[in-house]
Amino acid sequence: MPLPSSGQISFSDINTELGRASDDEISLSDAEGGVYAAINTSSPSYPDGIAPNQISEWYDYDHNAGPALTQGMWYDTGFTYGSGPTACSVFPPGAPNDIWYSGTGGVGDVIYYDDQGATPFFGFNQYQVFDLGQPNVAALVDNSGIIQDIYVC
Repeated sequence: MPLPSSGQISFSDINTELGRASDDEISLSDAEGGVYAAINTSSPSYPDGIAPNQISEWYDYDHNAGPALTQGMWYDTGFTYGSGPTACSVFPPGAPNDIWYSGTGGVGDVIYYDDQGATPFFGFNQYQVFDLGQPNVAALVDNSGIIQDIYVC
């Protein structure tokens, strides 16, 4: 559960948010430096790690926050394709479906079915047609939702 956005935050609250026992000894410097757990920079707010370290830097910190995602479109043509050019040849595609993606929608980024990043797109290791910020691209997506290749249509 994220830390509050205002009011009192205790050291035990920070420990708990970092997945530690609430009564563990804690140093703000070590906590901000990732000694206990890596700081989740996907959180809407997180401590800056710069001295002097202050407990107020922990307001709104969510250690379990998912990645910041961008909405895109997946064009379900009813088929999967073995090459980018073949996938691109299906235009005009069928009705678009909402998808969300991490990063800029390039190689190594992840495509999700949901805006929370809980369900990766099952790509069948085939090229599929998407709008990932630049219309008409065929992306080779593996079964974990990871973009392996991009072909611009």
